[in-house]
Amino acid sequence: LAYDSHFFLPWIADSMTDMFALDTHKPISFTFSKAIDFKCSLVLSGVKLEKLGEQIGIGKIKGFDYEKIRHYKTPLTDDEMKYCSFDVIVLYNYIMQQITENENKITEIAKTFTGITRRESRSRCREDNVHMKMYKQCRIDDLMIMDALEAAFQGGYTHCNISNAGTVLENVDSYDLSSDYPSQMVKQKFPITKFRPYNGDSIPNPERFASLIKITYYDLKATTQHSIISTSKIRSQFDPAAAVVDNGRLQEYRGAVTLWITEQDFLIYEDFYTYDHYTIEQIYISQKGYLSDAFVFHALELYEYKTMLKNAKTPEDKLKYRLSKTMINSLYGMCVTNPLKSKWLYEYTDHRVTWQEGSETRAELLSAYNNNKSNFLPYQWGVWVTAYARRDLLSTVRKICDLAETFDDYGRPFDDVVYCDTDSIKLLNGSKYKSVFDEFNAENDRKMRESMAFFDLDADTYAPKDDKGRARPLGIFTYEPNELDVALPSYRYFKTLGAKRYVYSFVEDWDRLPKYDENGKEIEPAAFGITIAGLPKHAAAVMVDRALNNDITPFEVFEDGMHITAEETGKNCVTYIDSGFCEELTDYKGNTATVSEKAYIHIEKTSFEMGLAADFMKLLNIKKRRDYL
Repeated sequence: LAYDSHFFLPWIADSMTDMFALDTHKPISFTFSKAIDFKCSLVLSGVKLEKLGEQIGIGKIKGFDYEKIRHYKTPLTDDEMKYCSFDVIVLYNYIMQQITENENKITEIAKTFTGITRRESRSRCREDNVHMKMYKQCRIDDLMIMDALEAAFQGGYTHCNISNAGTVLENVDSYDLSSDYPSQMVKQKFPITKFRPYNGDSIPNPERFASLIKITYYDLKATTQHSIISTSKIRSQFDPAAAVVDNGRLQEYRGAVTLWITEQDFLIYEDFYTYDHYTIEQIYISQKGYLSDAFVFHALELYEYKTMLKNAKTPEDKLKYRLSKTMINSLYGMCVTNPLKSKWLYEYTDHRVTWQEGSETRAELLSAYNNNKSNFLPYQWGVWVTAYARRDLLSTVRKICDLAETFDDYGRPFDDVVYCDTDSIKLLNGSKYKSVFDEFNAENDRKMRESMAFFDLDADTYAPKDDKGRARPLGIFTYEPNELDVALPSYRYFKTLGAKRYVYSFVEDWDRLPKYDENGKEIEPAAFGITIAGLPKHAAAVMVDRALNNDITPFEVFEDGMHITAEETGKNCVTYIDSGFCEELTDYKGNTATVSEKAYIHIEKTSFEMGLAADFMKLLNIKKRRDYL
């Protein structure tokens, strides 16, 4: 919708109402002439049209050349018409599927990926008196507390171990947490009363109270090779000259660092930093308790469906699996929908498109949110979901650090953790740490059983069985097997250059190509793969080709300054032009027509260049010198 509507919105702006947009040029829905609702299929489905076609069993034709100049008088070839027709057929079938899922009511189709889950959860929770009482008890009325919660909120921990970065590592194992965020909602206790000021000079019992803490640390130093504190969360004046920064995270700071954190973050920092001292500026506390039956039962139900239907064969069961997976992943997203986001307003005046944010104050937005009878989830639950998840991940990392046998000049262990990303740990010598993961899983089982007992559920409710009858406990670490050779570790070779930047090979012969079935669907991946923010997965093949042509490995291609040309990336740069034009245009067949637009979009291929932050490069160079010596 963001793309298509940019062309036609200026023509209907006077009759357009109820715009819901995430940002400028990103409408999710609007109504035309009180008669036609427009909704975005991309935002709702969460996948591109090609993938959507695969999911509903239709497929999608490839091969339309968007480089050719066309206009409304340009005839389409049979193949081009087939391509365009399939776009319509895929969307038509998806809409019909959505109508079926919504009891044959087209008006009930949700606006967003998360909206499907929100509607189901809302109906369950709002009908549950205990849940609604809990929601009202911990509803945020104080803007200062809302500000503090926003400042304390962090996502998952994604970072590499600086001592293992920039080097091609052999035999790297990977462990993943199963449905990490939903597991936190089921097993942990959350703030369930209003936050109130606490006047003590130490952190209250973290088992009983959720604490929202404004704290200042003096002369912080990391005690491991892992840097945890994000510089973006610092609320005091930051002097780069006083800091050692590891790819956006604080390794050391000479001076004062002020942060808003939760009690879980406080415990994490105790594990990973030393400091001269700290002072507590402010603490707000809330009593902890399990989430409501209605919410937790919904999470467990969705996890059970997802587990049972993972290897579904029939189209109906595949649909149910996809829905359950979508919904369980959306449970967390519902909780951290920020209530203080203004609406974006669209206007077309004086022959130009303008977007502007609503003028409501934060206090007005908070009041409006609290007065909205459809709301049922407090923002702070989402804040603590990620805090608990970081604690689970990083407490495991800390135990691995404690088993290290070598240390740097500052006494920091050279541990085997290579890379972390929210719910996964990649490490060397994985079998050496099996007991660490077993210990975590045993503790997870203990917490889950306590939760099941509280909710008066069977003890194994959190561990439904898959289609082969095997129990799949929620929230445990599971080993990620090698996709090409199960006898090998997860990755034969692995190299990282920071968050969301790593490459790997499953087997020794990194140039092994993927395999496809007779329908062109990939049944076995290529040996070499990438996860590089801003670069599509298929660029791995470009890196392999470049390596072969230069008699090097793709791991050597993956370096600071790596450049992938516009022709190679497959990426496009999209520019929204908010004014119009009227021009004579000649297409690639020589046909001329007068083309008029009130607003339009320019698309061109774009290159990719990977640059590493200067602070990170400095640490890598220190590492290289140390390795050389």
